Amino acid sequence: VQQSLVLNSRAKEFIDSAIGKELSLFTTDPVTGIKVRVRFDLLGNGILGDIKTTKDARPEKFMWSISDYMYHQQMALYMDAYKWETGEELDKAVIIAIENEAPFTTEFLVMDDIALAIGRHEYRKNLNKYAECLESGIWSHYDGMGEERYISLPERDILQYEADKEQ
Repeated sequence: VQQSLVLNSRAKEFIDSAIGKELSLFTTDPVTGIKVRVRFDLLGNGILGDIKTTKDARPEKFMWSISDYMYHQQMALYMDAYKWETGEELDKAVIIAIENEAPFTTEFLVMDDIALAIGRHEYRKNLNKYAECLESGIWSHYDGMGEERYISLPERDILQYEADKEQ
């Protein structure tokens, strides 16, 4: 993994030049008054950086990890928390995706404006709901909680299986 990182000069340069590594920031959401803590993996030169290990760092594959693990919400919240506390905006958010399996590739991925806008919308909705629950003391649950429910795989996996069977 370390060798892969060295081979990606852009990722290595950013990590080496980051002024802050593993920095915690405690601030308050100006809309809800909720106290927020974020932890930056990397911060420097107007860039927020996060290091993620993954099976597949190719953008067309890693975008599923962004969606599944809500990295877009995390990055948008981190950027906003930085602005709430400092009054300054960060220029961009990047993910350094490092494969933990062969071929151990490292990708330097810049999160685009659409992903950040959706992330901002989603974290705001969730933070507002959290504030409502704190205030009311009423916490919602999943529909059908306690009932027997069937579960399968995501549609993309089923479609891939069907395509593989046809070959």
